[in-house]
Amino acid sequence: MSIKPTTDKFTQRRLEILMAAASVFAEKGFHGCRTQDIADRLELKQASLYYYFPTKEAALDAVCLYAVETATARLREISRTPSATLADRVYAVIHAYLHDLDAHRDCMIVLAEQRRYLSAEQQEAVSAQSRQYRTLLQEMLEQAGAQGLLDTSIDCSLAVRALVDLCHCAALRLQRNARQDVAHIIDQYTRLFCTGIGR
Repeated sequence: MSIKPTTDKFTQRRLEILMAAASVFAEKGFHGCRTQDIADRLELKQASLYYYFPTKEAALDAVCLYAVETATARLREISRTPSATLADRVYAVIHAYLHDLDAHRDCMIVLAEQRRYLSAEQQEAVSAQSRQYRTLLQEMLEQAGAQGLLDTSIDCSLAVRALVDLCHCAALRLQRNARQDVAHIIDQYTRLFCTGIGR
């Protein structure tokens, strides 16, 4: 089995092809497209595509993993700013989650709509990344609690679930409707999550 090079040029080209695959999957669905459709999107020979992704399944796997890995990487950066207020951190989490819709909209759509077509092994790899994301988020909230920034009656594990569900539902609504005021949504969701709706 040959080992693919890891040069910056290779990595950049692979990312370009990954984004093209995400675009095709988002537009046509996993079963509605062929590897040739991905190659055509970049005016690439199909044989060249196989050098980066040997199968359509491998491309789908890469797109889904990319979506969750980039989200986890951003959350890791957010968690490294302990001086921020709790509201600042929550705002950053929601902003980073919804920012994906601008930067990686097709990847997010594919993750939400096509993930079920991954193999069991690939499903587990994506799930492992998702668990890592939730673990980082819980550690961030627990750290806020230790600093006296969080109501002591709050169950951090449930707070994590609520925040992830809030972001996920917003993302689902926004994925195919980019006309809404995302900045307003982020601001309102942060206030709702941190202070509630009471006066």
